Amino acid sequence: MAEMWVITVGFIICLGLFGGMFVYFLKSALNTEDSKRIDRLPGQERKK
Repeated sequence: MAEMWVITVGFIICLGLFGGMFVYFLKSALNTEDSKRIDRLPGQERKK
């Protein structure tokens, strides 16, 4: 029974690490300022 808990907790930790790395590298590869430049909210004036 303890072996199943250890395997389950280890699997959850691995999923968290891989998910965290995926999000980190995805955010570092994408330029988040593009979304603000391309799709401005109504009422925002354009900066030049």
